Amino acid sequence: MRRAAGCGDGSGGPVRDLLAYHGAMDLASAPVLAAKVWHYWIAVPLAGGGLLLLAATVAGYLKKVQSLKYPRGGTGE
Repeated sequence: MRRAAGCGDGSGGPVRDLLAYHGAMDLASAPVLAAKVWHYWIAVPLAGGGLLLLAATVAGYLKKVQSLKYPRGGTGE
């Protein structure tokens, strides 16, 4: 494994250490680093949307099943 001089010694902070470790100390690699950090945040709304979709599917299914079992406008019993 290749390791840059001064990597991990805290001299430049974690981002600089990460870039130094991968041998890319230029600004061209900054979007790649941002993409690696950014993709964790998109998981939160995707997971929330998935849970809402699941809850809506279960609620819709139960509503449809219960409406067949107990129809509105019954016989008044």
